[in-house]
Amino acid sequence: MERACFRAAVITAHNGTHIDAPWHYASTMNHGQRAATIDDMPLDWFMRPGVKLDFRQAPSGHVVTSAELERAFASISYDPQPFDIVLMNTSAGALYGTPEYLSAGCGFGREATLWLCDRGVVVVGTDAWSWDAPFSYTRQKFALTGDPSIIWEGHKAGRERLIVK
Repeated sequence: MERACFRAAVITAHNGTHIDAPWHYASTMNHGQRAATIDDMPLDWFMRPGVKLDFRQAPSGHVVTSAELERAFASISYDPQPFDIVLMNTSAGALYGTPEYLSAGCGFGREATLWLCDRGVVVVGTDAWSWDAPFSYTRQKFALTGDPSIIWEGHKAGRERLIVK
C-alpha cells in the first residue's frame, strides 16, 4: 500500500488558527450592546463562499481604502454578497516564517472594513499578521500625526459593526 507523504507545517497561534470575534476589540459594540464572543458566531459563517482579492502590489504599511476595495472587486467583475468570506492576499504571505513577516503587507483600515460590513460581509481574512497595517508603520504615522484613531483602526471598526477577522 502506498503511503501519502505530508510536509509538516508550522503556524503560530496568531496565524492560521486565529479568529477575532467582536469581544476581541472591546466588551461592548453598537453603542453599548454586549460584544459577541466567538461562541456566539454561527458556524456556517465560516463555511461560506469566499473571494480572494490581490493586494500584493500595495506597499507594506499601506492602508487600503474603500475605493481600492471597489476597484479590486471590479477587476474580478464581482460584487461582494452578504456572508461572502473575503480573503486578502498581501505581500506578507511570501515572507511567512521570516523575521520580516511581522512588518510586511498592507492593512485594511476603518473605512475599508466598514465598506465590507455595509455589503453584508462578516468574515474576513488576510495572509498578514494582522488585518491592520503592520504596527511598525502605524507607529511611525502616529509619531508624525498624533492621531490615535489610526491605531488598530480596522480592528476597532468591529466596535461599530459586526465583523470577524
